[in-house]
Amino acid sequence: MNDVRMLQPPGSLLHYLMGGWPEAQQQELIQELSVSASHFQRLLAGAEPWREDQFSVISEATGVKAQTFSELEHEFSRWAGTVRPMDGYVNELLHDENIRERFTAVEISRRVAALALEMSGLPSSRLVMVPILKGAFIFSADLIRYLFNLEKNPFVDFLELSSKPTRHERTQEIVTSGALSPQAIQGNVVLIVDDICDTGVTLDTARQHAASMGATEVYTCVLFDRKEHRADHLLKFSPDFVGFTVSTSGWLVGYGMDDQGRFRGSADVGELLVQSP
Repeated sequence: MNDVRMLQPPGSLLHYLMGGWPEAQQQELIQELSVSASHFQRLLAGAEPWREDQFSVISEATGVKAQTFSELEHEFSRWAGTVRPMDGYVNELLHDENIRERFTAVEISRRVAALALEMSGLPSSRLVMVPILKGAFIFSADLIRYLFNLEKNPFVDFLELSSKPTRHERTQEIVTSGALSPQAIQGNVVLIVDDICDTGVTLDTARQHAASMGATEVYTCVLFDRKEHRADHLLKFSPDFVGFTVSTSGWLVGYGMDDQGRFRGSADVGELLVQSP
């Protein structure tokens, strides 16, 4: 078992060391690394693996030995592959001409592993994970296995919600198809997990539902956050844990997310260019 205090992606340490850096200094580091701003954000989030030649650059910028960053990358990369091995995987979504690649299985696996580490402060007992069905079922399965490897063993209950658009832009009517068990929620800390936060209405409904059933604390987690789609009354709402912040008007599929039932089983996530009627 790895000591969680020693297990982290190199980007987490770099992000900590960069605290207080002026914007110009951060941009200078991005240029020295020869990466785009979006690529740099994925490096910080743990989604992208670091190259060995990049460690000397961040070592010079931070004063921390390059070997330290290298060892962190080695250990984190090894651990991130324990739940969903990535050796020899094939990006099957690329075979569909109507889908544009957004996130590979390797990026997703690494980021979910990093999310589990970010949750290390959650209680080890009285923790209940509530995946929102159906889109979050694969994400939740991977996340709970990483948490288990960190000696957290949450109970699980499920909540099935569906949304219907209304006549008002960026609003939805939420329909509950499966309710939570009061015995599972009352007096416990609840972690609600969903695939994507758009308007925020679904996640906010689930959060209020858990609180009304007696949860002592309610946390929210999404793999993707699309802030520009927020409902007017939830403009300031942000999930507690976010895998990736995305900016796209397209429909994301794969890794549990679907288009009319298709693509849920893909290990990759793509953007659908032509949605099914």
